[in-house]
Amino acid sequence: MKVLVTGSSGFIGKNVCKRLQEQDGFEVVEFRHQNTLEELSERLTQVDFVIHLAGINRPKSSEEFRSGNVELTRYICECLSKGNSRVPILFSSSTQADQDNPYGESKRKAEEILRSYSENAGGIVGLLRLPNVFGKWARPNYNSVVATFCHNIANDETIEIHNPNTRLTLVYVDDVVEQVLGFITEVQAQINEKPYCRFLSVQPIYEIELQVLADTIRRYHHGRKRNTLYSVGRGLDRALYATYLSYLKPDSWVHRLVVNRDARGTFTELLKNEEAGQFSFFTINPGEVRGGHYHNTKNERFMVIMGKAKYCFQNIVSQEQYSVESTGDNPEVVETIPGWVHDIENVDSAIVVVLLWSNEVFDQNKPDTYIGTIDK
Repeated sequence: MKVLVTGSSGFIGKNVCKRLQEQDGFEVVEFRHQNTLEELSERLTQVDFVIHLAGINRPKSSEEFRSGNVELTRYICECLSKGNSRVPILFSSSTQADQDNPYGESKRKAEEILRSYSENAGGIVGLLRLPNVFGKWARPNYNSVVATFCHNIANDETIEIHNPNTRLTLVYVDDVVEQVLGFITEVQAQINEKPYCRFLSVQPIYEIELQVLADTIRRYHHGRKRNTLYSVGRGLDRALYATYLSYLKPDSWVHRLVVNRDARGTFTELLKNEEAGQFSFFTINPGEVRGGHYHNTKNERFMVIMGKAKYCFQNIVSQEQYSVESTGDNPEVVETIPGWVHDIENVDSAIVVVLLWSNEVFDQNKPDTYIGTIDK
């Protein structure tokens, strides 16, 4: 399928084009602001689907709303109608189309033109009413406050908040792209059906106060400097953290770690999360032993990733013992259990490297670590 994307160099357009190019069966034809209407007319004769994202949202005068949002849409529909092609169109409208302001009015009129195109020319039309959209490649100080906050905080620049309690309604650009692809799939399945024009929406929708948004992004930023991660695997945090990262400069991608050294080897903290614990790694020199302590509550998981080591355990009450050897060639996780003294010995001729997870971030004021011995 050959798909024309208007506004292809814009924030949403770049995300849509890249996703389409990743899929099999799509050829993307782009229309950018520097292209002419004659070029647009020619390209409209070559395509099977139109994703109409081009528009004006920050004009120098309100007249640009009419030319950029209304008349461009009219031109597209007239070109397609002349060719009797019934090409389906997805149009990025706005939730402001219900409001009485110049921008909302221009989007509403564009929707009316597209509805007439569907009725008169027989094309399937999807009207995608979007609230504030955020994600990678949005222009700071232009597309959204999320882009501005993420860019400025990521680069240690100041931000301004005039109304901290302002509530934002947001959708993530990847979810917008999914809706676009979903509508294309819908149209492909119904291309010979009776034409229709319907509203589309993006899910999930996120709501957040302006001050909370700023505080959240700042928390991400300060946490990165301490190698501390927050819960960024789901929902708004997942999308917002990815957006924040996209504004970091490459020279900030490298994190220098503190390496603690002694005769036994090295110990380095990697990542911390107040809810999920701490990742570290350590080395053990040949013939050396680490550990010799127990915990009352803290628990850990070890994995030898290079070399050969022997784990030894002893219950602090019953004196029961247990030992096991582990190698990097056959990775396995070994747990430490509260109330058991444990140590790990290098039984190889080379350095042993061990990955360690602890269920809690180390607190030097409350280490929950007590010296113990194992009878051998």
